[in-house]
Amino acid sequence: MTSVLEVSAPVLPPNPGDIPTASRRGRGRLVAIWLVVGLLCTALIVVYIVTAVQNSKRAAKSVTEAVTETAAAEALLADDTATSHQLPLGALTLALLNQQRPNVNWSSGSESVPISSNRTYVSVAAGGGHVVTAVNMGFCTYGLTVIANDDPIIGQDQLSGVGTYSALSTTMASAVASATSCSAESAPSSGWVPANRSAMERIIAPTSG
Repeated sequence: MTSVLEVSAPVLPPNPGDIPTASRRGRGRLVAIWLVVGLLCTALIVVYIVTAVQNSKRAAKSVTEAVTETAAAEALLADDTATSHQLPLGALTLALLNQQRPNVNWSSGSESVPISSNRTYVSVAAGGGHVVTAVNMGFCTYGLTVIANDDPIIGQDQLSGVGTYSALSTTMASAVASATSCSAESAPSSGWVPANRSAMERIIAPTSG
């Protein structure tokens, strides 16, 4: 009897073109979903980085304001205290100023003030049409409020007019010296810049008395 050998045809991989349309659509949707997820993650990371940078800038600005505007804020507070009590600047007393805030200690313009982490020590000299303050922040910072247009200090210190100003120790030598000697009487006669009103109000609020 003759036997017939049956040879099976080789099994070929499916032609990509033969993949059902539904399967191709499913893969397309999956790719699209992962693409959207990736874009959303990237956007969230960008938002986080931008927010962190902005917060860092705001924190740095607050620290800068605290350093540069504290003495100016205290000069403004002294003027406001005189105004609220209907007193000329020359009639201000340390006792009255010390009533304003419990964490601020005022001393005479000739007295050098120390550095402190929990209290603000202010050297103040007031009279005529202006008040000068000094606060030790590791180096001396100065504040100046001028209320009279005819005050000679406007010309002497090259000021633009009435208003509140701030000044810092401008050289390393003066910064080192001011760390041990910081008083209103040592205030400079130039280098004053207009103080930031909103920053000063944040520093001095709230007040009492």
